[in-house]
Amino acid sequence: MIGIDYFKNYTDVFGHLKGDEALAMISQCLSDLFGRETDVICRYSEDVFAVLVISKSRVAATEHATRVLKRIEGLDIKSDIESTPVSVSQHLTVSIGISTYWPDIHPELTESTLDKLLASASSQLDKARENGRNRVCSTEGSSF
Repeated sequence: MIGIDYFKNYTDVFGHLKGDEALAMISQCLSDLFGRETDVICRYSEDVFAVLVISKSRVAATEHATRVLKRIEGLDIKSDIESTPVSVSQHLTVSIGISTYWPDIHPELTESTLDKLLASASSQLDKARENGRNRVCSTEGSSF
């Protein structure tokens, strides 16, 4: 799960047009970074994208997620308004929550497993946001 940090505040302060422009830039960036045929990206909620990626390991997934953080921060999506509130960064960043699924352990991908996977990734996204945003958090220990 990839959540845009303080996106609601950003659109409240800078308007929905700026918010839509930011979404388009971030969406394009994600498409560029997750461009394999097996990668799936969707907008999950107002400020969250769900990304399903086949990765060799949790470490590889975390390294790729860190590249995503840097790339989106590098987009340098700013506002034209000089007085930016404390709750809105000078440029948009994202927080990322990672959960892993290992088909060798659970060969059957059921709706229940998908729900658990999404809930776990969402929980990790919340953890990333609680720990200061603009960071990656992933599940420790057992995976699905």
